[in-house]
Amino acid sequence: DAHAGAIIGYSVAFAETAGMVTEALKIAIDTHKNKPYQLQYDNSSANISSAVQALMSNMSRVHFACEPYKGQGKYVEGIIGHFQQRVLRNREDFKGGNITTRRQNSKANPELLAELQKNPDRLFTQVEIIKEFEYAISEWNARGEKRDSFGRWVGESKIHRYETIQHEKRAKLNYFDMLSMFVTTLKKTYKYTTRGIEIEISKKDYTFIVPDADNVGDFMFSNEHLGEKFEVRIDMANPIMCTLLQKGVVVAHAYEKERYRSEERRVGKE
Repeated sequence: DAHAGAIIGYSVAFAETAGMVTEALKIAIDTHKNKPYQLQYDNSSANISSAVQALMSNMSRVHFACEPYKGQGKYVEGIIGHFQQRVLRNREDFKGGNITTRRQNSKANPELLAELQKNPDRLFTQVEIIKEFEYAISEWNARGEKRDSFGRWVGESKIHRYETIQHEKRAKLNYFDMLSMFVTTLKKTYKYTTRGIEIEISKKDYTFIVPDADNVGDFMFSNEHLGEKFEVRIDMANPIMCTLLQKGVVVAHAYEKERYRSEERRVGKE
């Protein structure tokens, strides 16, 4: 949050993908139940992907990218920088910041790295690293905004400020709002082929079919609509089904093929 400096949602992954961005936004929404008024982001491929752009348009009044190579205009850069220097660097598993940094506070301890290389059993597991990161976020969010004469952080915590200072344009979400928040209409249309509707979401391929009434396959829908193009409305955070539309009118509901077939086999066994 640019005003309070609190970290309200995050995701951990090996690469920045649309799925990672979606997960961080979903955690922020589910945890605090606030609909953001404005979203700012950089020009990474994950943020400017059609899936994430559709999601941001659905969940905020305005969203825009920062100007490239202008770190001062990126609110998150300053927040992450301070989070790194004031919290993360005090942890034994801190690997350092960007490799181009020159500040000692943003670099890993070279003696510690050499020791860990000789004693790999001391390295944290992936689960432990993520847990440590959660603790670090809690520590950061609990910090006050000012220092006392002893250098201690005092005053209202960042997360308290975020949760109690309500901006006039920030909307509180109810249960049904949160259910529909991540349901977006994708920008392009998709053709129904012999395989169904094929969509790539967060670099993962999904295939959706409209099952027949007898749950055997999609023969009826495929026979009537094969080769036709549809608009697709889908929950980006949980893409197990989607709605197919033509000129804004709902035509059918399609289900993820593999998940549907698995469920079909399970029901058949029962």
